[in-house]
Amino acid sequence: MHWTFRDDKTKIPQPDEYFGFVYVITNKLTTKQYIGCKQYWQMRKKKKHKPSSWRVYTSSSKYLNEDIDKIGKRRFKFEIIQEYKTKRGLHYYEQYYQMKHHVLTAVIEGTDEPAYYNKNIGGIRFYCPLEKASESTKAQWTDPEYRKIMSASVKAQWADPKFRKKMSAFAKARWDDPEYRKKKTEDSKANWADPEYRKKQMKVRDGPEFRKKLSDAMSKGPYRITFDTGREITLDSLHMWARENGYDQSSLSKLRRKKRGMTRHKDIVKVERLTDDPNEE
Repeated sequence: MHWTFRDDKTKIPQPDEYFGFVYVITNKLTTKQYIGCKQYWQMRKKKKHKPSSWRVYTSSSKYLNEDIDKIGKRRFKFEIIQEYKTKRGLHYYEQYYQMKHHVLTAVIEGTDEPAYYNKNIGGIRFYCPLEKASESTKAQWTDPEYRKIMSASVKAQWADPKFRKKMSAFAKARWDDPEYRKKKTEDSKANWADPEYRKKQMKVRDGPEFRKKLSDAMSKGPYRITFDTGREITLDSLHMWARENGYDQSSLSKLRRKKRGMTRHKDIVKVERLTDDPNEE
């Protein structure tokens, strides 16, 4: 095993106590680094299935592994920054350290050479600008047709389930950080203390369009409904289906979450939300 702890060389990894670790790999010859994370275990149905390859892992970076093959592993330091007990915590702090050290833009002092092998933040590819926006670029954004094209491009990106899943995991991981939650709570309280902000928000929230969007978002599926006969159906929208078929959406939501010991609503005995993200439920 080539891993040591960055701040305590006598410490050893604890795979039985932690989910994974954030690490930094350093090229001793050039000082170029890579920051990433690694799970101790391969998971199956949210349970530990078998150990991962963490002991011999050298990152997922194509460029770093090419240098390791070229000059040898002994020319690199493999250091664990910190271990984490949850998946969310692991991925949050991977991104935290990557952003803290500006892995996409930092350069080795006195050169134009990138200081990090990283090409991604949290596994999501970002393309860094080589210069500040020119006046011509700024002018492009005043063109409605250009804004329309860019808007369509962003919407297409968010239509990709893999991209949505990664962004969802990133957002959820941030909420595991008490400092982040505290800051967001304070910001929200400060906003709502402003009478103009409250007035504007209440005007929007009282509108039927907002209420419909909120209801649709909260009931967005797909869902699997199981009847007491054993028959099952799959729905895209719980809200729309309940309204069209004489069921109470609130009762169905409580049945899904098993609130107050609820075991059925009319002839429905089970409501499940189907998702590819194990952390979304």
